[in-house]
Amino acid sequence: MLVLSLIFSSYSYARYVSRSDVESGGVGTAKIDCGFTVNGGGGNDSFINAPFMQKVTDNTQPVRMNSYSESVVTVSNYGKPSGLKYEFGFVFYLPKEFAEHAMFQLVELKTPESGREDDAAERLTDAKKASALLSLDPATLKLYNVVQTADGVKIENDYAELINSGGELGIDTDSPCAVLQDKIYSVSITDTFATYRTDDNGAEHFVAPVSVSVPAELQFYRITVNLSYTADPYEYVLTGGASKSFLFRLVLREARDSAIFENTVWDPAFLWETSENDDGTVSFIRPERLPDVENEYACRWATDGGGWEFDASGKPVLEIKENAAGEWYKVNARDCVGLTSPAKLAVVFTQRA
Repeated sequence: MLVLSLIFSSYSYARYVSRSDVESGGVGTAKIDCGFTVNGGGGNDSFINAPFMQKVTDNTQPVRMNSYSESVVTVSNYGKPSGLKYEFGFVFYLPKEFAEHAMFQLVELKTPESGREDDAAERLTDAKKASALLSLDPATLKLYNVVQTADGVKIENDYAELINSGGELGIDTDSPCAVLQDKIYSVSITDTFATYRTDDNGAEHFVAPVSVSVPAELQFYRITVNLSYTADPYEYVLTGGASKSFLFRLVLREARDSAIFENTVWDPAFLWETSENDDGTVSFIRPERLPDVENEYACRWATDGGGWEFDASGKPVLEIKENAAGEWYKVNARDCVGLTSPAKLAVVFTQRA
């Protein structure tokens, strides 16, 4: 089972708006009084590397393989009620390989929220409008409505009843809205590996996953989503003191390329101070940190009578124990079972009045 994790980080971006400085006869620049927050909205932060809906044979019912990772985005105009009004739009930055296998949805909430309860029924009740399920077409750089997987299995929209009753959040799918950025960004991602212990009979047993943050070079799509695609051009214009909240739902639509897992191998050099020998091999000097493990487990680097313990290939040995059991096991970290896909969100505010 391959597990993919999503890291959702945010940063602010705001345009500066020119104003006429009447008294001095010149033109000045006013900083806009707008901002946004991003909070956890519920759902899972990990995805099984499989189609969203999967049907094994014609005689089986389709099964949902993944749950959405959800974040609440609240946009606000902090100005005076009689002051300037601003239109806003979202810009998503998703890694290329992830964006081409994912789908997302925006849901407008009835009232501004700073956080969400992880309760599906409550989230449905609190929704004011919802968009279609959207994916990026790399060929046209347009968004398209997702109705089924590549294998033809139907994908239901959780908010279909709301949309059919007139509560559709209109998003332009007629025009290109994405750019594959030329720049390659240096980011930190997290690789997750399965660990195994060998018993006295030589049989291997899975113990727990461990994760390591490592540097990576990724190319990103910049996807712009404007909400002015509506009958009322001022529906998504914020007056002074107003706020609106949206649920951003992101999930895998199709399985990712298995090669990205096969080419990722366990390397404790990211966790140790090392030195390179004349023959090109690496010597491990001292540990700088430990890999991350799930809360019910603990890990440490093994030691023997003479110091740190190394295996036959010269790599340090990792030990893991289950907190409830209390017994330490020497483990081998082997298969890559997870990769993070860091994403970023920007909100662009534009003066309307």
